[in-house]
Amino acid sequence: MNKVKQIVVSSENVSINIEKKSNTLGPSSKKHMDIVGSKSKLKKSLQSSQLPTKPDQSLATKKNKIGHIGLLSSVIDDNSAESVTNVLANDKNSRKKSRKNKNSNKISLILYFLAAIILLFGIGMSINQYLTNRRNDKQAQHYVDLANAGRPSPAPATIKPSTDDINKYQVAPNMPRYLIIPSLNVFARVRSVGVDKTGAIGTPTNVFDTAWYNQSSLPGQSGAALIDGHVSSWKTNGVFYGIKNIKPGELVKVQRGDGKVFTFSVVKNQVYPYDSVDMTALLAPIVPGVPGLNLITCTGKVIHGTNEFNQRMVVFTKLISQT
Repeated sequence: MNKVKQIVVSSENVSINIEKKSNTLGPSSKKHMDIVGSKSKLKKSLQSSQLPTKPDQSLATKKNKIGHIGLLSSVIDDNSAESVTNVLANDKNSRKKSRKNKNSNKISLILYFLAAIILLFGIGMSINQYLTNRRNDKQAQHYVDLANAGRPSPAPATIKPSTDDINKYQVAPNMPRYLIIPSLNVFARVRSVGVDKTGAIGTPTNVFDTAWYNQSSLPGQSGAALIDGHVSSWKTNGVFYGIKNIKPGELVKVQRGDGKVFTFSVVKNQVYPYDSVDMTALLAPIVPGVPGLNLITCTGKVIHGTNEFNQRMVVFTKLISQT
């Protein structure tokens, strides 16, 4: 028979002191001791191998300002998250500015390209206009040279008559001899003209002369006398160059061949397209029943490729006295 005197169990080891009355243990006691020792060893093994039940805070993830990102709290805190946000925002702004600058550069290049095209087009037009004007000038000068030489020409002569030439000029007693416009400092010879081969009223052969249309009334007679003159040539201002500045009430005088002077007062000015002049008005007195004198000249712009202007200016006057 076995008798257990003392059993001591600790967390570190198990000590069993057995005093036996006899020299051998029975099978039952031996089996019991094996079971107790096995349980103790199993418990120690579990305690040493089990993971901690409380999670390590150093491994916890934290919800920061840039969303749920599994970052170690020991590496990124709230300030670090804000710094990352700022970096991302700055990067986004930088990309926007870069795109904006690229678009701006493209627009600038397009504008420079268009400006260059416009500039080249303008230069080309200027050169073409310059060459055209030179060609027209040469042609007009050729005609002027012919006119100055006394030969037929579509351009009037530009040689200014001398005072002696003007004083020696003579016409029939009842014909107009001189046209005088004091406000414009005009004192010019009056030539007699009809119509040309195209049916148009003739013009003076010199830019410093005027011309009375011989199918209109004589100055001082009923109806209206018509006198025309050149505003200019290619190189020289004509007798009627300043007529655009004449004002109502200013005086226009005609001296006949016998020395008699008819004085007219300006009533109004009127501009017509060169191909739409009212001939009925041109040959009629501006004041019915009062003898008139109407002056006509060119105005406006030169028609391209010609020496003709695109408008006509008519000055209507009425007789106020004769001496």
